[in-house]
Amino acid sequence: SLLHPNIEKSHFTPSGIISKPVLIPLKCELELYKYKKPLIAASLSALVPGLGKAYCGKTKDAFTTFVTVGLTAFQAWRGFSFWGYGSVYGWGSLCLSSGFYLGGIYGSARTAKKINKDKIDVYRKKVINTVFHNSEFYPTY
Repeated sequence: SLLHPNIEKSHFTPSGIISKPVLIPLKCELELYKYKKPLIAASLSALVPGLGKAYCGKTKDAFTTFVTVGLTAFQAWRGFSFWGYGSVYGWGSLCLSSGFYLGGIYGSARTAKKINKDKIDVYRKKVINTVFHNSEFYPTY
């Protein structure tokens, strides 16, 4: 095997490694994990800026996104209401607000993907540690 010369190849087949009793709790842990869906995160952020980040558990980022988009949108409204639709201040604020809004949607989807990837990486490390530190996986001669 590429990982370790003493580990049998059969441990890495579907009928091998997962059937080991020591790995069953890890398999159950991964199956019970509620994956974050990037489409849901992006959709929630499209409805309310920052809500997708909150869905992913990033409450500080959610608050920051909500406040930033809200303040820049308010500045755009204020610019248009005082100086009309020809206001450079209004259009500049609107462009800035739109950028933050669209960035929040994209960032929410990326956050969901990253959280899922991080969870899988942690799971892989647990499996590797279990395999390398458990004598059940080594052949007996």
